[in-house]
Amino acid sequence: MTDFCKEGIDDVLLDECLEEIASDNMDGFRKLYELTSHILYGFSLSIVKDEYSAQDCLHDSYIKIIEAAKTYVSKSKPLAWMLTITRNTCLQRLRENKKQINLTEEQWILQAKEEDDVNVVDKEFLNQCLNQLDDKERQVIILHSLTGYKFKEIAQILKLPLSTVLSRHNRAIKKLQQIVKQEE
Repeated sequence: MTDFCKEGIDDVLLDECLEEIASDNMDGFRKLYELTSHILYGFSLSIVKDEYSAQDCLHDSYIKIIEAAKTYVSKSKPLAWMLTITRNTCLQRLRENKKQINLTEEQWILQAKEEDDVNVVDKEFLNQCLNQLDDKERQVIILHSLTGYKFKEIAQILKLPLSTVLSRHNRAIKKLQQIVKQEE
């Protein structure tokens, strides 16, 4: 799964889309949205834990991305830049709401049915496992395992020391291994 996400996103293409957006060409936005919306939505969902809030954060993030495209300077990491905007947007929403809302089991199942890559039972099990991690561990796992970011990149996105990211990842992997062993 990591290979698909990492290979499916071409940084040069994302940079070109951002340049088109900066030139007020909304075809660039359409392409950018098609390439990145599933990643930004999943990341938003991992932070706000409510599908409707995640959709709102996604919408707000894209507005901010469009507005900031004119000042964007490519450093060969456009997705990291977009994830930072998304993270900040989600955290701002949480501060405004001052609460976190967990998805109900029915919402997770409905969301799993909408995606085609993995069967519903596997998705439900994966979601149950991820829900047993704390928020910080879940974010690291999603960024590393599902979007293919390296730990150093995750540290930059989350504005954390590399050692913290590595320890959260290791702790989360150990927890997930224990969860899977209990289910066998």
